[in-house]
Amino acid sequence: MSAYTIREAKLDDLVRIIEIAAISFPEDDPDRKAALPGVLGRGVNERQVLVAVLCASPPRVVGYLQYHYVSDEFGYHVEGVAVDPAERGHHVSHRLFEDLKCRLRDRAPEFEISMTVSPHNREMIKLAFDQKFFASDYLPNYFAEGQDRLYFRFPPSRFDQLGEPIFLPIDSTQDHAQRMSAGYVLTSLIDLPQGPAYCARPRTHDEVSPLRATEAEVSFGVSAALLGAFAILFGLALPVRGVPIDIIAFLAFGLISATLSMLVYGKSSGELSRLRNGRFNSEMQMGNLVSEFGCYYPLILIIPVEAATLSHSTVVESLLCLMSSAGLAWYHLSGFAMIDRYFAANHIIRYGKLIVTLSPAAAFGELHFGNGTAWWTVANILFLASWPVSAVIAHGERVGE
Repeated sequence: MSAYTIREAKLDDLVRIIEIAAISFPEDDPDRKAALPGVLGRGVNERQVLVAVLCASPPRVVGYLQYHYVSDEFGYHVEGVAVDPAERGHHVSHRLFEDLKCRLRDRAPEFEISMTVSPHNREMIKLAFDQKFFASDYLPNYFAEGQDRLYFRFPPSRFDQLGEPIFLPIDSTQDHAQRMSAGYVLTSLIDLPQGPAYCARPRTHDEVSPLRATEAEVSFGVSAALLGAFAILFGLALPVRGVPIDIIAFLAFGLISATLSMLVYGKSSGELSRLRNGRFNSEMQMGNLVSEFGCYYPLILIIPVEAATLSHSTVVESLLCLMSSAGLAWYHLSGFAMIDRYFAANHIIRYGKLIVTLSPAAAFGELHFGNGTAWWTVANILFLASWPVSAVIAHGERVGE
């Protein structure tokens, strides 16, 4: 199998790109429209053309993909994809699309790509579906009379809901237009005994504002419950002689974190009411971080230690420490942990999970073989406080993965 590399096009590649375009987009083919004069050259100058280079001696450009940035609101639009006929069938176009998505993902976690394809260009339609695009609109007479186009988008909105599929014969263009105007999208191309057909699904779009309002309300309520839990534990610890001052400090850390998370969630709901969605998202992220690392983890870690201090029972202490470690291990393996949702090296995330999971065992060891839990408390507070800071520095949450 031939080997290819994908890179940005250079000016030296332009002649070869134009040659491939001339072969792939004949002037008399209404289903394969060539780029307008000068568009390819401008795309190369603006570094918005990718080329596939055959690893040979000498290397040779065998395909290209041209795209352009529209705006933050509308994302990117693919202008054209073409591969040398001699190299077709080797998934060169797939490699070009995958490389494009990787490049755009490196620029921003969220991005959108669109493109138009003739309903008669089955090779390109199949490629679009293979790359997880979906057809959302039917555009009759897009270029001229009879030159219709399907409008493809990637990725689906995370607020979209798709219903049960129906199959539409690929040549029933009038039915496609009617269905898509009624809210259906085309998601795949399949072969039925009577011929090829589109899989069409009805699409509904959840309203974003009510979802966000509910999220803010639930988050605020959970933070209030955590504040109450820490207040009770803090109140129990204060009058009891023998509760180490470091444990009281750990409870105070959780109490302050719960209060801060409530303040952040309350502020984010105010931004939502003013339709400042960007601020709402960033403030909810910060509230989630403070709540996770300043409230949930401290609560799970401190309960066995405070219970052991109050009960003076080794059995209770060892049982609760074991349960705490087991619960944390399940949580970290379940995929629910917020630590997985933020940009960091995988080995750092693994070590972070391991440290937190073994923390109750470390507390058990300090209680029995050390002189208290002061070092354990200081280490946990520093470690847990560092994660929200690291997540902010790492540019926030992994979205849409």
